[in-house]
Amino acid sequence: AISVLTGVCEEIVFRGLTPAVIFYYSHSPALALFGQAFLFGLRHVSPKASQAENRSAIALQTASGLWYGIIFMLAGGDLLPCIVAHALCDLHMFMKTWMHTNYQMDYTENAVLQPLTQSDKLELRQVKQEAGSDLSVETFAFLRRFFYAFDYDRVGTLSRADVQRAACYAFINEAEMPNPDRIDELFTKILSARVQESYDDSNTRLKLPEFLRVIISLRANSSDKI
Repeated sequence: AISVLTGVCEEIVFRGLTPAVIFYYSHSPALALFGQAFLFGLRHVSPKASQAENRSAIALQTASGLWYGIIFMLAGGDLLPCIVAHALCDLHMFMKTWMHTNYQMDYTENAVLQPLTQSDKLELRQVKQEAGSDLSVETFAFLRRFFYAFDYDRVGTLSRADVQRAACYAFINEAEMPNPDRIDELFTKILSARVQESYDDSNTRLKLPEFLRVIISLRANSSDKI
C-alpha cells in the first residue's frame, strides 16, 4: 500500500505537474524532462544524511526520475505505466531493506550472546574505569547491541564508514549532530594509538572497546580520553 501510494503521489507531482509547469514557461521538452528529473532527485535529500550520502541520493534519484520521465513520454503522457514502474521499484527496495534489516537483527541478537574475548574484557575494564558513571551496565548493554547492529560486514568490528553511521545515529535525537570530521579524527587517533602501543596495525576496523571510546569521547565533547 505504501509503495502504491508513493508511486501515485510522486508520479502525479513529478511526471504530471512539474514537467507541465516547466514546459509552460520554457517551451522546451528537453528542459521539462531533465528539470523534473533533477527536482525529483532533490526531493530525496535528507537533512540527517551526510553530504556524500545526499550527493549519491540526488544522482541515483535523478537517474530514476529521468527514466520515469522517458516512460511517461513513450506512453504518450499516460501516468499509469509510470505509477506501476515506480510502485514495483519501491516494493522491491522495501522488501530488500526488510530482509536485510531482519538478517542484521538476527546477527545482532546472536553476536551479543557470544562471550567476550579476554583481550576485550581487559580493554573494556579500562574503558569503564575511564568513563565512570557514564558507562553503566545498561548503557554498555545498549552500546554493545548498537555496535553489532552497525556491523554490516558481520565480522565483529566496524569500518570507518560503519563508525560514522553508528555515531551519527547514536546522537540523532541530540540538538547537534557530531561533526563527521571529528568522528574521523577520533577513528584515526585510535588507529594511531595501536601503532604507539605496538599493536597490529594491519586491521583498520574498530573493536567494541574502541567504538565505546569514540562514543564516550563524542558524548564528553572531548577527544582527550582516547
